[in-house]
Amino acid sequence: MLWLPLAGKTNEKEVIENSNMLFVVAAGNDGENLNEDFPSYPSAFALNNILSVTAIDDAGVLLLESNYGDKHVDVAMYGSNIDVRFADGGHEMVSGTSIAVPYVSASAALIYAYALNELSSTEIKDIIVQSSEKTKGNSTVKYKIEEEEIYMFSTLAVSVTQRLNTK
Repeated sequence: MLWLPLAGKTNEKEVIENSNMLFVVAAGNDGENLNEDFPSYPSAFALNNILSVTAIDDAGVLLLESNYGDKHVDVAMYGSNIDVRFADGGHEMVSGTSIAVPYVSASAALIYAYALNELSSTEIKDIIVQSSEKTKGNSTVKYKIEEEEIYMFSTLAVSVTQRLNTK
């Protein structure tokens, strides 16, 4: 589910907290460390069913405008200069955390479908985070998911199979 940054109101937190869904959310595009005094919601909610995504470029470098921080950001995904097509035939090159979210959401959906509803939202989040490649040099971004979708899904499928076999 794509969710735009909220004002941090209690009712949104309660809705997410009481849901069995995994909320894949954008960390935000303010270039701020979310570990400091700069909360960005819903990323800043301390909930296990929120998977917060920041954006990196094709070299794995955090985009300047992307929020970061290992306390409220779970993974980093390619989100730079993505060619977005519109129904009217137009297109635009866009960058940011909201552009990175669909890649991670699609991965979560593939895991959910592959596992045939056997895994919880928290288990799916754990598989994505644990299957991600650790980045080097930038300690504020914990993980980077491989851009090649086929390689990524095969890696995730192994993780899912291992998780299902231990149940």
